[in-house]
Amino acid sequence: MSDWLKADDLTRVIDGMVLDTKHPAFAHNGHTHLYSGPLKSIREAILGIVVDNHGRALMRRRQLGAVIIDDTLVGKYLINFKGVRGATILGKGTFDYFRVNPDIDDSERITQALAPWQHASRYFALASWGYVSTTVCGASINGVYYTLETPYTINPNHKCSFMPPIEDTIHNLFIPRKKPIEFVNLLPFAQVERGYTPSDWRRAQKIICLSEQRMALHDALAGINPKTIRDGIKIAAHEVLSRPVETYQYYLESRECYKNDRQLMFTSTYAKPRKHHVTPPSVNQAERQRKLETFGLMALQLVKTELDLMTPATRPSIPAFSLVDGKVTLSV
Repeated sequence: MSDWLKADDLTRVIDGMVLDTKHPAFAHNGHTHLYSGPLKSIREAILGIVVDNHGRALMRRRQLGAVIIDDTLVGKYLINFKGVRGATILGKGTFDYFRVNPDIDDSERITQALAPWQHASRYFALASWGYVSTTVCGASINGVYYTLETPYTINPNHKCSFMPPIEDTIHNLFIPRKKPIEFVNLLPFAQVERGYTPSDWRRAQKIICLSEQRMALHDALAGINPKTIRDGIKIAAHEVLSRPVETYQYYLESRECYKNDRQLMFTSTYAKPRKHHVTPPSVNQAERQRKLETFGLMALQLVKTELDLMTPATRPSIPAFSLVDGKVTLSV
């Protein structure tokens, strides 16, 4: 019998982890963070930077004190999976594993690699409670986030056409939720819920994307509030300037991903796209750089003002600040 495993073997392991109540498979602190994308076509339409929603989610998770699926026991298992017994790989993770698995046909490698993540992501959505935040602007409507995490976050009893029903013993662990979801990106959960139907949640996804941008802008502006700056100087001077600037940059990136996503949708919907739906990437880049530079200079001046009000003896050092091609750089 071969030691090489298939996706079904990994999903059974995940089910076993979920049923182990001593070591919660999707433990979190009441704040989960979902991430996905953006689509390659959207990334390529954003000039001057490489927008990677996984990396951006790691930054946002750190800022918010949230938990992403990577942080959970199941996430770590899938990320670090190398095989068992005599069938192990040099790399790690399901995509590396199924890329070289000799028992899998080439046409099935991606499907097999994705299946355990689909299985885990549905559970991660069901395990969410309290607060949910996102890094999903520009995500594919065919991806795990949109097809599973969005509907199951909104409706735990959602029926997915391409996934088997959840086994009763596991179903009873998640449904009904032990604690409700209260907010999605600072929006009351009910506002997102109203955008969902069992067959269509595009409106809910639009609400989520807009609220993601709104929350980031809110956090960036809160970061340059004089009281926030004064309190931050006392606690972590090196973050006083970096946090609001990087959050504002995050906001601009989410905004541009969303804008490009809508533009692609309108391009495919209309035989001749409406003029106001088509903005050249170079114009978007120039606008993003100008806005970031303006915000960065304003943040710097506000921080400097607060420092000037302090006595020299109590004045902490702030990292060097530079603007290159519209991108703010802080060197600690």
